[in-house]
Amino acid sequence: MFRKRLLIGRWRTTTAVQKLVVISLLLSMLYWLVSGLFALAGWGSRYFLDPYLSLSGSLQVVLLRPWTLITYMWFHNSVGHLLVNMILLYFFGREFARFFSYRQTIGLYVLSGIIGGLFYPLTFELMELIGIYKLHLPLYGASASLLSLISAIGMYAPRQRRPFFIVSSISYKNLSIIIVCIILLLNGEENLGGTIAHLGGILTGMLFGGLLRTKGVDITQGIGKAIDWLVNLFSKPLFVSGKRSSVRKKRDKASAPKETSNDKKGVTMEAVLEKVKRSGYSALTQEERNVLFQKTEEER
Repeated sequence: MFRKRLLIGRWRTTTAVQKLVVISLLLSMLYWLVSGLFALAGWGSRYFLDPYLSLSGSLQVVLLRPWTLITYMWFHNSVGHLLVNMILLYFFGREFARFFSYRQTIGLYVLSGIIGGLFYPLTFELMELIGIYKLHLPLYGASASLLSLISAIGMYAPRQRRPFFIVSSISYKNLSIIIVCIILLLNGEENLGGTIAHLGGILTGMLFGGLLRTKGVDITQGIGKAIDWLVNLFSKPLFVSGKRSSVRKKRDKASAPKETSNDKKGVTMEAVLEKVKRSGYSALTQEERNVLFQKTEEER
């Protein structure tokens, strides 16, 4: 019981990016293990799970198995594919978390994976209609979601700079363009389906970063609420008496911190800087990060 609580406590304190990496690693390894065991036992091909987890290039198949728009982004079909994606996700995910909240990280990752996945069958259906191409190969991987995080940073903070390997200073805009171009070029013609999904993820990330910077519109709010609802659904007991529920609500309401006059006045730059010194940048809320970002832009 103690170990279980310790693991749960550690899991709750991990960052959004760490959770995404761990989930992808565990699910991919589980997929390889189950596929290998079934193949060794002679119960079927090692690819028997593909139709139920991977994303098909056929729109008809996707409509019959809509859950594959979500499952495909958590599984990888090779060790190299998994490691490259997870390394890039960890590195650029940490950069993404400098500007955006926990919920936005998870929300954009899932949303861009779904939109990038939709690009795959829709494009091939269009190409098949005009007689150019026909391909229904299964698609796996988190590349579309990963590229959305990279492109979102470039759109949201294009002029901010950071050191990158041997380069002393490079803007996020140029860095995101370089990384995206390298990944797209490495795909080649043999991975046309992956490239199409990547483009969908890139466009989603650009839309997210651009709208949030210019209009203050967050396109991940809907998917964020859906994820919150799903997490709460599985984290709460299925049967709770109305009396216990009302008592808990009253206790939570009584223990909730009261809003101070400083909160009503808004976040000041001095308070943000003090919080950074005390707890680090990662402890800032989205509103506090926006204040810091606007002040930085004004001084440039």
